[in-house]
Amino acid sequence: MAQHPDTRLVKFIFPDGSYIESYSTYNKAEFFAEKSIAKHPAWNPDARIEASSADANIQEFNKKFGDLFS
Repeated sequence: MAQHPDTRLVKFIFPDGSYIESYSTYNKAEFFAEKSIAKHPAWNPDARIEASSADANIQEFNKKFGDLFS
């Protein structure tokens, strides 16, 4: 039977100086994040960027896969 890895209390420190403490399998007492979740679109709706159908990448995607979802 597989054994779960050991967990310990880790302090996750964000670029703005804020932090959270959580149990993790990370092997050090502190983790310094390079990016803040406060600015990530998944966690902050104000940081979301609306995609425009005029964008070249979206047009290329639609050319390749446009009929996939129809």
